[in-house]
Amino acid sequence: MVMNLMFYEKRVCFIYCVIVALSAMLLARLYNLSNPDVNESLSVLDGQYTARIEVASRSGFVYDTNGYLMSHEKTGKVALVNPAECGDVLVAADKLSDFSLVYSASDIYEKIMDGVPFTLVLSKNAENIGLEGVHVFDTFDERNDVAKHFMGYNSGGVGVSGLRSEYHELLNKTLHSSVTAVYDTNAKRESLSSIVVDDDLYNQSCGIVTTIDLDIQAFCDGLRDKIKSGAVVISDVNTGYILAMSSFPDYDVNNIASVLASDKGELINRVLSSFTPGSVFKMIVAAAALEYDESLYDFTYTCTGSIEIDGNVFRCHKEAGHGEISMKEAFSNSCNTYFISLGERIGLDTIADTMRSLQLDKATTADFLTERESFFVDEKNTRPGYLANISFGQGDLCLSPLDMVRVTSAVSTGTLCQLSSIRGYVENGVFGQEKEIKRQRIFSRSTAEKMRILMKECITSGTGRQARADTVECGGKTATAQTGRYDENGVEYVHKWFCGVVPAEAAKFSVCILLDFSTETELSPAVVFKEISEFLQEKGF
Repeated sequence: MVMNLMFYEKRVCFIYCVIVALSAMLLARLYNLSNPDVNESLSVLDGQYTARIEVASRSGFVYDTNGYLMSHEKTGKVALVNPAECGDVLVAADKLSDFSLVYSASDIYEKIMDGVPFTLVLSKNAENIGLEGVHVFDTFDERNDVAKHFMGYNSGGVGVSGLRSEYHELLNKTLHSSVTAVYDTNAKRESLSSIVVDDDLYNQSCGIVTTIDLDIQAFCDGLRDKIKSGAVVISDVNTGYILAMSSFPDYDVNNIASVLASDKGELINRVLSSFTPGSVFKMIVAAAALEYDESLYDFTYTCTGSIEIDGNVFRCHKEAGHGEISMKEAFSNSCNTYFISLGERIGLDTIADTMRSLQLDKATTADFLTERESFFVDEKNTRPGYLANISFGQGDLCLSPLDMVRVTSAVSTGTLCQLSSIRGYVENGVFGQEKEIKRQRIFSRSTAEKMRILMKECITSGTGRQARADTVECGGKTATAQTGRYDENGVEYVHKWFCGVVPAEAAKFSVCILLDFSTETELSPAVVFKEISEFLQEKGF
């Protein structure tokens, strides 16, 4: 009797455990059917099953100034197939297999016969398939091959640098879009009805419109094989729009870890970094002198190759000296001693006031782009040697390529433009109101005209002869700025600059090229400027 009772209790316990286990499995199954995941979900509404499929998704778009996508590229097509709406299954499977990148006709036939709606990745040329129950959409991938330092990169879905960091919320939340489909179904997820598609503005033109011109930007990015370390920035002199900005070396967006321990500074945006300007600063000194006293255009000085100021000897790059020279000759041949003498005549206050009118007393910005640091002249320093250094762009001066592209535009046109990198926004294919272009005249027309003559002369017969283009007359200024740092062979690292306008008269573009901490003797930024100016002319920009 006792044995029978124990057997009965064990049997009841076993049955109870089985019931619990089956209940748990049922609950898990119901959870899986109702729990939304990334691609598909199933829910019960008033006793009716409905299923939802995410077909495609993308982050917000970023466009160039001409309305071309610069943040994404079309990578192919995706088809949403609803078996309940398909007509001739054999025909549908055969036609879809012509465009499918993975499945054969028999594979697709079996998927349709299963009765469950599914997505199918197709090739780019899958246009106008024209099949009942098949909905086709473009797919987009983020592109990371253009304007890398401007666009920046994401890590774990979060913007880390550049535009992707500054506008992370807008691009990844507000403008994030997807294509979803909803249909009636049974518990097996078989479709019982037609599919309702919500594209959530997926196919509409919505996003940020930048000032970047993709063609110009791509050309500048392509200079990476020549410029090992440095920057190129191009602006529109009439609008202040940044048309291109490239920093070198660049980096592989898909392998950021490889550059984190590098000593080459791949992640540094050199367009926004400050460097000793050297002789390109002579553009500011010359413009300051002409505003101070227009007759200084005719001021002559005898260069002997060096000059002693306050017990210090300052040397010209031409050791034998240039002899008696005018401002035009001194500017085109980059005579240091002439500009030291010119600086003594106008004084540090005049140079500082001119820098202030160029807004160099504060960080230069172009919307979300802001230079990292800038060093204004020390107006309290009354030592003659300090003024001498400043007069030819040395000493504690530091300016960025973003500064210099604006300066170059201003001295050649007489007007200062507020730089911009964002034009506005496009919504539902309609571009919003363009923001106001801010310009102000800071130099007289006479000063600007004389500066253009000086800049043309530099390219025609001066130190900038390598910048002379065959197809367009340009103006500019060279610089080789000392750094006081040397390599293992005792060769001093220098910053090489070329700043210029294209064309010289009625300028359209301001261009700044920097080779930073260079010991190269073969590559000159003037040669790079020539390539850029000829490209701009050839393309008819």
